[in-house]
Amino acid sequence: MLSDLFSFLHNNPPYMGQEDSEALIDAVVYTMMVDKVVDPDEMQRVEDLSDKLYWKGEGKVEDYVRQSITRALENKNFKIQAEPYLQACAARMKNPEARKYTRKACLKMVNADGEKTRTELALTEIVDKVFG
Repeated sequence: MLSDLFSFLHNNPPYMGQEDSEALIDAVVYTMMVDKVVDPDEMQRVEDLSDKLYWKGEGKVEDYVRQSITRALENKNFKIQAEPYLQACAARMKNPEARKYTRKACLKMVNADGEKTRTELALTEIVDKVFG
């Protein structure tokens, strides 16, 4: 529990396994891509976050982020696909703290560019429902 306190104070993610880390990246990248625009500030946040994660995947975390962007862009219909996509991310997470952290990270991503579209506002409701 003490390590969770230090993580919170330093804005570091809680301990997560590989699957938790991959699911977090997928959720945050999806949140970034929901408006179909890669804002440089948002991308920097994804890169900063991915650098903090536990990573023992077959490839580099940067490669996984690129693959995640591709997967997010395959979701063409937000109204139909957003909730199932994020539910699948949440289902892959073993650590409840990872889900809480993912919720916070997604909500921060929505606010990263200083603008909130109707789609982003709708996404915040889905994020709260799925990860809250």
